[in-house]
Amino acid sequence: MSEKKKTKKSGSVSSQSEFYSDLSVNGMWYAKIVRAPAKSGSITSITTPDLPDEYYFFTARNVPGKNIIDSPSGKIPLFCEGSISYLGEPVGILTGPDEKQVNEYARDVVITVDDTPLESYLEETDKSNELFSAVMAKRILKDGT
Repeated sequence: MSEKKKTKKSGSVSSQSEFYSDLSVNGMWYAKIVRAPAKSGSITSITTPDLPDEYYFFTARNVPGKNIIDSPSGKIPLFCEGSISYLGEPVGILTGPDEKQVNEYARDVVITVDDTPLESYLEETDKSNELFSAVMAKRILKDGT
């Protein structure tokens, strides 16, 4: 009967990088996700600082094809497309060759959000009678019925 070879498991700790953030390769580029600053609302504008050559900011508009990724819980957008679903939702990604500079530029991205709830718009239009100004039907009640 042939014996199975036993492999010896190493119990020592390696000095190799254990986390992706510990890696450093010559010519490596860095990226920082820029996230939604509000838990809901509509993005009205995104303003980036003047980025020098080799620094780029990508949003849903820059994704070729569909801005969708498959996850274990279903399909989700890669980047927010305008209507924010949750605080911290990815809006874009800033990339470049210097990690410190990428982080600085990412902090300088300004995302303007209209977080006025829909109810507020309805209240305002109702007060000014713009939304429901035309009479669609009239019902006359007689004797309280």
